[in-house]
Amino acid sequence: MAYTKIKPIKSNAHLQSAVNYITREDKTDGKTNIYTYMCNVENAVLHFENVRNNAIQKGNNVAHHICVSFSPEDRVNSETAIKIGQRLMREMYPNNQYILSVHNDREHLHCHILVNSVDMEKYRKINSNIKSLNKMRNISDRLCEEYGLSVILPEHKTQRQKLKAAVNNAVENSNSFDEFLLNMKNKRYEIKAGKHLAFKSIGSEKFIRCESIGTAYTEKQLRDRIVNKTISENKHKNIYNDKIKQNTKRYSLKRYIDVAIQESKSFDEFLSFMRDNDYCVKQGKYLAFKHKDDNRFIRVKSIGEDYTEEIIKFRIENPEEYKLLIEKRRKEEVGRLINKDNIYSSRYINTANIDIQIRSLNYLTQNNIESYDGLIMEIENSKQREQSVIKTLNDTNMRISKINDILNAYKTCYKYRYIAEEYEKTDNKEEYRYKHLKELKYYDVARVILEMAENRNEKQFVPDLNEQLDRTIPQIIVYCNLAFGLILF
Repeated sequence: MAYTKIKPIKSNAHLQSAVNYITREDKTDGKTNIYTYMCNVENAVLHFENVRNNAIQKGNNVAHHICVSFSPEDRVNSETAIKIGQRLMREMYPNNQYILSVHNDREHLHCHILVNSVDMEKYRKINSNIKSLNKMRNISDRLCEEYGLSVILPEHKTQRQKLKAAVNNAVENSNSFDEFLLNMKNKRYEIKAGKHLAFKSIGSEKFIRCESIGTAYTEKQLRDRIVNKTISENKHKNIYNDKIKQNTKRYSLKRYIDVAIQESKSFDEFLSFMRDNDYCVKQGKYLAFKHKDDNRFIRVKSIGEDYTEEIIKFRIENPEEYKLLIEKRRKEEVGRLINKDNIYSSRYINTANIDIQIRSLNYLTQNNIESYDGLIMEIENSKQREQSVIKTLNDTNMRISKINDILNAYKTCYKYRYIAEEYEKTDNKEEYRYKHLKELKYYDVARVILEMAENRNEKQFVPDLNEQLDRTIPQIIVYCNLAFGLILF
């Protein structure tokens, strides 16, 4: 059984203390039970901060500390615990940097995970709440079950779940709010009335506010439920669907500018198009537009980096070059060092360079490369492995080609077999052959191919090929990973 919990880290100093704690030698078997993803232990705080600086909304947390504790009854080793931690992070936070360590200094093995509060792909912060915690615990239970470990059973209810059930039962059996409070006392709950109605069961340390259970459990809602004898369900507050594109003023202006650029051949035509669509133009230090129904001008540079006056002119005069520039920006090679003088997205540039440095460092560490000569030797070895893999692929392609010939021959024989059978039965063979010359010719050629394959025992190619592909594909994956690492240099 694995018990999972998470708590926030509010400052870099706190984060550094947490890193020092979870990577202690006496707790991690001489620092052998440590795994890092897209960062390293020595500079984890810096790596986390560099990614976090790119977020528009950073939040109040710099990281989150996840703890996964295994039951002493489960015979789990450090390798299994690391695998469970890795899979948990891969499913829960696949794009976030993290440090994972396994502590074996107590009776029970437990994992510590420090995860960055902002992901590296879209620079969005982690929203840690009861919903995400329940999701994490469900994933943890499923992984424990896969590895043959015990799981937390559903009947182990939390204090809030027990309080919710008790409140529902008391509401159903009460005709007034005073009777409801009396029923809760009979259920051995201590009551705290005031600004917020709260209850505490015997043995608990803290009161639980009813409103924290759900919107249907505030004092006002409970009184209404008692009087009206209704079942009030929880309502979600502040629902926001991020898939719905709001038609804001900036979004509308951006859309009109895109259309105007496509319809214009010069900057003057572009301005005329905007005026024809009820937009007032303000030129000066900054180009700005204002719809006739709006009160304020909107500077085009605030819409995005592709909407400054200079870029708009460039897009009008050089539409094809701009398309190529956008395509190049989207398909930029991962391993190429990014030019810091680029006018586009300095935020992305800084983070991409840091990611490349982290990947390079991880590659050197994983392959035990400690010098430039060692790197050159690794490159030479990779070239030899490349030739071996290419030779294997060529042989496999040759075998696939032969198998295709055999399969096509089988199909041809099956397709024209009734004509060949009729040809053997008929008395006037010459006339029948003349009538079905094309079909019989295909059938004869297919029969020859199958007989040759039978003599060379090539019908066994299919199972043999499957075995060879099973051996070759892992080699290809390893080589691709190696080639990706070498591109970084």
